[in-house]
Amino acid sequence: MFIFFSYLVYIIWTGKGRKFSGGKIFQLFLVQIDFETDLESCYNTDTMIPYSSLIDHLVSQGILHSPHLIDAFRSIPREAFLHPDHRHLAGLDRPLSIGYNQTNSQPKTVALMLEWLAPSSGQKILDIGSGSGWTTALMGHVVGHFGTVLGLERLPDLVTVGHQNLLPFSHLNTTIELAGSDIGRPSNQYDRILVSAATDELPQSLLAQLRPNGRLVIPVQTTIHSVLKRQDGSIILERYPGFSFVPCVFLPSEVSNE
Repeated sequence: MFIFFSYLVYIIWTGKGRKFSGGKIFQLFLVQIDFETDLESCYNTDTMIPYSSLIDHLVSQGILHSPHLIDAFRSIPREAFLHPDHRHLAGLDRPLSIGYNQTNSQPKTVALMLEWLAPSSGQKILDIGSGSGWTTALMGHVVGHFGTVLGLERLPDLVTVGHQNLLPFSHLNTTIELAGSDIGRPSNQYDRILVSAATDELPQSLLAQLRPNGRLVIPVQTTIHSVLKRQDGSIILERYPGFSFVPCVFLPSEVSNE
């Protein structure tokens, strides 16, 4: 199966710009570069595929390239966050069911989103739509003992599953809580926010939850948005089209006017 991914790169300076969260908006769009990579050619779904082989493939393709993220992917095995019936498929680069009509995301997509998020040691991170806890654990490995990762999940049963999956990784400073009626945790601010479900528009309330120099990575419809909130409050926005996510069930009252 050929996985297609496209980038659209060009920079638009908005002049005086539209006021947004106290700053001007810079928009970075990526120029269309089409490439096809046969990610499945070496895989046979009837056999057990080593998860390590998938990580090697993502690294060789340049999709996963930051040393601390490579270390996280190698240290936090995907199979520990899959349903027992699907653990032998952990090496496949595709979404896998975790029950409750939810999936463990395609590893390539997870790798891309975390590279764009650029988490680092000591940071405070919010993981919205934590599912079975894999992304929460991956980022927990990166932030280390001096950082924290809070996962939010709307399904109580998945909160329980996530907690159980994190037990073998008790050295990580991570936790998963039941999501509330608002998106995120409006009373707090974070260095990084990862959202793994698609919204219709970019929620302004999440931008308010970003600290200065913070990053937000979120799918908006079929395009992943990577947002950098600068020290002065201005925004740098990168867009990566061509993805598919389950819809976010939150209905924020405020969205950006981009």
